[in-house]
Amino acid sequence: MSAHSVAGQRLTKIRVLICDDHPMMILGVREFLSLHSHIEVIGTTTSGEEAIHMARELAPDILLIDISLPGISGIEATRGILRDIPDARIILLTMHDDEEHIRQFVRSGAYGYVLKKNTPDELIRAIETVMKGQTFISPSVASMLLKYQRKEEENGHDELSGREEEVLIWIAKGFTSKEIADKLCISVRTVSKHREMLMSKLNLHSVADLTKYAIAKKLITF
Repeated sequence: MSAHSVAGQRLTKIRVLICDDHPMMILGVREFLSLHSHIEVIGTTTSGEEAIHMARELAPDILLIDISLPGISGIEATRGILRDIPDARIILLTMHDDEEHIRQFVRSGAYGYVLKKNTPDELIRAIETVMKGQTFISPSVASMLLKYQRKEEENGHDELSGREEEVLIWIAKGFTSKEIADKLCISVRTVSKHREMLMSKLNLHSVADLTKYAIAKKLITF
């Protein structure tokens, strides 16, 4: 993935791939993103299957994928992409703000969940946030995510230790293992072990999932 900004180096654009089954939606999003000089749309498609192939070929920084697609759904496309590119940063676009779709989002491994009915500027915030390795969820569905997370907790999650919670917070804020190790005065190996234990205890499988959990628990705000 290309860097967005690094001190002392030339800025590069955030490369975005759009997948939506409505050509007019693609056109509107593409034209809006073109107004922002730090973002470049490198490809579009109306097919989830094609999105998987294009992700391999183009290696975009950010993928915007509609949940409701013909053929394979946006959720299935997300999982297919993550099987090939585990660190892919995917934002799901949707009209749905119900608990079932929130559940699918949490389990998909996507970094972002943006409602199409919200303002276009929210999409820019989502792209910039996810580009930093952080999760973005439309504020209007945050309460739904919390409700879902509470149900998950009722099924039984082990309590986190104080150190595990500290590591979780720094992970959710987008810090690398090296940066977390420096802040907590522990080794990178120890940070990695805490990360593995967090995923095991919480039955989560990615940094994006850990971030969603931290947001739901109100350990961080966005």
